[in-house]
Amino acid sequence: MLLDTNVYQAFLRKDSRLVEPLKQSTTMTFPLAALAELRKGFLGGTRLAENERRLEQFMLQGEVGVALPTKQTAEYFAELWVFCHSKGRALSDNDLWIAATALETGEMLLTLDKDFVVFSDYPGLSVIVL
Repeated sequence: MLLDTNVYQAFLRKDSRLVEPLKQSTTMTFPLAALAELRKGFLGGTRLAENERRLEQFMLQGEVGVALPTKQTAEYFAELWVFCHSKGRALSDNDLWIAATALETGEMLLTLDKDFVVFSDYPGLSVIVL
């Protein structure tokens, strides 16, 4: 399962909505764009060391992987951008990178971001929006 940035934040809050989807997955993976968003938040906050330590513990305890973008990810990014604009929706570049990574890896994307509903009928992209 591919994790959006907000899933990690919900995990820290012990959000009960995560229990069932995460139980159904044998893997957890962050797209690189999600890690960049987290790191940006850490650097902009006042508890950098604490936040980095908690993220490292989270990644080690569940053996969370990192999905790196490739040339194919970039192609999917562009296709998803066109798709969103054809529907009159504009997603952030990071959200498009995250969705493109899910499309490339074939992993289900777990998010709390309602903007991802735009992909509910996109072939090959599976998204759970909590």
